[in-house]
Amino acid sequence: MWHDPPSEANSSGASRLSLPLGVLLLFVAIVGLGTSGTQTLIYGFVANYFRTNVRGAAVAWCAGFGRLGGVGGPLLGGFLLAAGLALNSIFFVLAAVALVGTALTLLVPSRRTHDLHSTPIEPSAAAGRVASRG
Repeated sequence: MWHDPPSEANSSGASRLSLPLGVLLLFVAIVGLGTSGTQTLIYGFVANYFRTNVRGAAVAWCAGFGRLGGVGGPLLGGFLLAAGLALNSIFFVLAAVALVGTALTLLVPSRRTHDLHSTPIEPSAAAGRVASRG
């Protein structure tokens, strides 16, 4: 079911600002850099937060949820558009989802509940003999 484009009274705030296309594209680029940078930084955060024996699984779960959001976000946006919601309504729905994500992020304790002790790795005597023969 297709709907007419939103009227002027129902249009989003960005279209009423009538910014030049170059400025809008600059805003989109900045948002994209922030999103990409955040996704990259979260891997380092997760890797430093968990013990060595579970670190790989923690980063993998983090990457999985990141991919889930990368698929689910546009899918949700498409469903909302197909439902006939106005662009400003869709913005508020997606902003609410972002606020839930922010709240969940703030629930992560700032300090670990356990200390991370590094395990020293010493070469074995057999490895030393092989290296000296080479």
